[in-house]
Amino acid sequence: MASLKVIFLVVDIITSCFFVSMNGFPDTTIDGLVCLVGKVPVDSDVELLILYMLDDLRENTTSHGYNYEVDKTMGKYHYWGNGACNGRLENVDCDQCIIACSNLLRNSCTLSPGAHVKLRDCRLRYEPYEFHGNW
Repeated sequence: MASLKVIFLVVDIITSCFFVSMNGFPDTTIDGLVCLVGKVPVDSDVELLILYMLDDLRENTTSHGYNYEVDKTMGKYHYWGNGACNGRLENVDCDQCIIACSNLLRNSCTLSPGAHVKLRDCRLRYEPYEFHGNW
């Protein structure tokens, strides 16, 4: 009888872990955060471009297959960005995770000319140079 309880407990733990990660709880544990050295001028074209890039990544990552790449130009500035989510997340969970990334970058890397954050279930990056692949 004791071994049957252990089996049910193990099944319950496995099931709980699976459903928690897939039903409304993206894992937003920080695995990495990098802010490029330096600051862009306040209220400049490059600051507006970065903010626009973050908004675009936040709004479109989920609807573009959980891996959205974009490049944008404003004036003489050209930036590249990428947002990606764990493919097992529900759409709303991917959105929540990307919002958490965006908020973290806005608060921790304010006016940084480039940055990236990797959470357990998603990641977000913008840089003043082109990049590809996993990072």
